[in-house]
Amino acid sequence: MRFLRGSSTCCPLTKQLPCGKSPDANNLFCHIPMRIVIAVVLTAAFSGLALYGAEKADDPLPGDEKILVDAGLKTDGASLVEFFLKRTLSPKEIEELRRTIRLLGHDVFAVREKASADLVSAGRSAIPFLRAALTDPDLEISRRARRCLLQVDGQQSVSLAMAAVRLLAKRDPPESVRVLIDYLPFADNDVIEEEVIQALLAISAKRKQLDESLRRALTDEVPIRRAVAALVVGKLGTVEDRAIIKKLLQDASVEVQLRAAQGLVEAKEKEAIPVLIRLLTTARLELAWQAEDLLIRVAGPQSPQVSLSDGKETARQSCRKAWEEWWANSGKSIDLANLDLENRLLGLTLVVVYDGYANGQGRIWEFGANRKPLWEIDRNLLGPIDAVVLPSKRILVAEYNGRRVTERDLTGEILWKFEVHGNPVACQRLENGNTFIATLNEVLEVTRAGTTVYRFRLNEVLGQVTYAQKLPSGNILCISSNGILAEFERTGKEVKRQKVGVNVTEWLSFELLPNGRLLVPSQQSNSIIEFGADGKPARAVAAKSPYSAVRRANGNLIVCSMNRSILYEVDRKGNLIWEETLKGRPFRVRRR
Repeated sequence: MRFLRGSSTCCPLTKQLPCGKSPDANNLFCHIPMRIVIAVVLTAAFSGLALYGAEKADDPLPGDEKILVDAGLKTDGASLVEFFLKRTLSPKEIEELRRTIRLLGHDVFAVREKASADLVSAGRSAIPFLRAALTDPDLEISRRARRCLLQVDGQQSVSLAMAAVRLLAKRDPPESVRVLIDYLPFADNDVIEEEVIQALLAISAKRKQLDESLRRALTDEVPIRRAVAALVVGKLGTVEDRAIIKKLLQDASVEVQLRAAQGLVEAKEKEAIPVLIRLLTTARLELAWQAEDLLIRVAGPQSPQVSLSDGKETARQSCRKAWEEWWANSGKSIDLANLDLENRLLGLTLVVVYDGYANGQGRIWEFGANRKPLWEIDRNLLGPIDAVVLPSKRILVAEYNGRRVTERDLTGEILWKFEVHGNPVACQRLENGNTFIATLNEVLEVTRAGTTVYRFRLNEVLGQVTYAQKLPSGNILCISSNGILAEFERTGKEVKRQKVGVNVTEWLSFELLPNGRLLVPSQQSNSIIEFGADGKPARAVAAKSPYSAVRRANGNLIVCSMNRSILYEVDRKGNLIWEETLKGRPFRVRRR
């Protein structure tokens, strides 16, 4: 049986025989740059704040409480407020840290040593200042700042701050909004900052009126406070509030302009759209990518066939010109009031890589418009081959080598697992809370308690299953290594089938599009084929040895190739937009 890399009888993953018996498993992106973007904030802004909604079976509270309790911290409202107060510096403390940074370059060695020790003792509060010092022209300051940063960064897990933010949003003591706003400049990690924004959105949405500290923050001298307040107030404030936010569209900080535009678009204010277009060339690239993503969500299928790509000036100017033409010709007629932004894609891409990272293990991460990881899991993963982002920041993972499906938090901690008899190739959390799983040989549905609702074997009918999905109708769509796409009832009765692969055996997948069509990547033909509802090929896009592909709102495709170990994007004509070489073999990309 030929899958990849010239293998004639073995599975490409573990060189195992088709019987499904797996040998022992051999079982990253390290630091996320500080406040480059907070693209994932749109997960809350445009998805009904599901992450902080009513408590469900997968509610984050128990796991978050455990993280804090294990660190010796209390989880009541007052204690959580104190947690953030201790991590929020006064103006005097800020000035003292800045002075200490300058002492790193003092002429006297003992003074330099003491300054280094003081900065390390200050803990994570010193991180923003240490990062700023990394580019100091004084080489001694930058060198010592780097050493201090390495020590401080390892002192406390980011998950501790994230858990505290989520719990504070749940407890919601009266001071919660003010405390989080004050803390924002000291959220030394993009993911923590994003968590704070989601918490502020959630708290503000459930309260009867906005906290006055949000309105005060609109004129704060610190840009990040103005920016976040503009996003929250723009989305949830009154007509009078939005009039103030519109003035911030001309703020001196481009980040404030962007966040104000994001909030106003959610509030259905079209005045924000020309600002987003302007930011394509005036904002630094990381923010311009976010502006582009939001424009694509607004325009949907009518998006211009352009991209900021790698951000070169010619590409940025061309992109802005195309969007300005769109705005002049058709954009102004868009009715934002009837635009369902909540159900539009959030502009986030999930990548699942089977192997090649720490200790040979796989890695899972999600990125936004700038392609920088917003979070990542790279520990105790036994051959991840599929994953799905769940509410409450949980990740459902099909682990091929481990013969299990696990549910994890963003730190990689396993919160739930189900062991299967074969090697899982697909997983899906259903609306009823059950989990759908496909292995090489069968499909099944299980409850959270581990009870099997149904299961049936497919290898006798199709050969090895390489991907499957449960449809809204309740039927199950499967694709096999010999190019057969088949639909089954949950009883195992076959409804229909069609041939979608070329006349060879290969590892196949599919992506179900909103219009009912299917994207089927074919490594053998180096193309991604779109099949219509009638089962006939409608069109094909050239792509390098694709395995999994997802479509952006502007028609571009984000593709991964497991045998070339690359992740890339192509436009509707197959022209390459960008490409990234990965350390291992990627098996799945998902878009949300």
